[in-house]
Order: sequence, then structure tokens, then C-alpha cells
Amino acid sequence: MLRKVTKAILFTINVLIAYLVSAAVEDIILQRAQQLKPLSATAIGMAIIVLIFFPLFSITEKITEEIMKFSLKTSKGTFGKRVGIIVFTLFAFLILYNIYLELWFNLGIVDALFRK
Repeated sequence: MLRKVTKAILFTINVLIAYLVSAAVEDIILQRAQQLKPLSATAIGMAIIVLIFFPLFSITEKITEEIMKFSLKTSKGTFGKRVGIIVFTLFAFLILYNIYLELWFNLGIVDALFRK
């Protein structure tokens, strides 16, 4: 059961990271798209996203797994395996949440919490 939960957590983190990178690529493409015709820009953009997304997802998956393994080894002696997974998950989602909040609303978590 713990293995399935861990895989689901890793998959979720990888999807969120891959989207951030593909969104950055999309921004670059849209900036350059004004120099191209809409049909050409769309075709090029779609091809670039597909060509980048699959390898990127594979790379982020490997990196995330290694980070999780390292954090579990580090926290295993102190907290235990389950608590280590929970701590890693909360930390990873907190970082990703802050990145998305900054990207979409130009706010950090602290700013958003204390903003009226």
C-alpha cells in the first residue's frame, strides 16, 4: 500500500513539474510566434512541447525518485518511513504551491496569507 501511495505522490509531483517547464516553453514559443504565421507557430509549438514533455517527464521522474530515496534514508532513522514520506510530500507540494502561486498571481505564500 505504501508503495502505491509513494508512486502516486511521485507521479503528481512529476506532472506538476513537467507542466511548469512546458508552460515556460509555451511562453517562449508565444513570444516568438508573432514572427511566424499562426498555423506555423501552432504546429511548431505543439511539436516542441511533445518533444520536450516526454523526455522531461522521464528526467523529472528519476530526479524526484532519487530525492525521495535520499530524504527517506535521511529521515528513516529519525522519523520512520511513513513520516519521512509525509514530510517529503508536504515539503515538495509546499515548494510547488509557492512556484505556482508566484507564476499565476505574482505572490509568495507569505504574501498571500497575510494579504487582505
